[in-house]
Amino acid sequence: MSDCRAVVVHKKIQELVASDFTSGFSGINLTNSVVRGALIEPPFTPYACVYFENNNIVPGSALARYTGSIDFRIFLFTSGSDFQDRSDAALNLGSDVVKKLVENRQLGIPNNQIDDIIVSLTAIDGDQFGFDQIAIAELRVQCPYQSDDAV
Repeated sequence: MSDCRAVVVHKKIQELVASDFTSGFSGINLTNSVVRGALIEPPFTPYACVYFENNNIVPGSALARYTGSIDFRIFLFTSGSDFQDRSDAALNLGSDVVKKLVENRQLGIPNNQIDDIIVSLTAIDGDQFGFDQIAIAELRVQCPYQSDDAV
């Protein structure tokens, strides 16, 4: 049994985030450190979670056609000794992941399951939420698509 479009995209985003960025801006390896689903706090750093937010579906311009957007949030957790270090670390790791996600605007998923990927990046200091010396990058990811069956 094959997965629905949202699960295929979710798994692919997890795979792409779980990359080795040691030669990137952050110098961080996220291999084997990414889960699908939401976390209250990371078990260690660096760590990441990718969770499904929603699938917004609207009727398309033709009968029996739909336009949708599968939306995810990615939280990337790393560390830093002070506010500036944490801000830099979050932005660098977030930029590495953005770059990886947009390498192939259809994520390399066959059969044109998504049309594009749109990513926004925010850096958050974990101290604001009680996470000592943790830097957080939040990515909001939208994956627009067109479909005959709304899924």
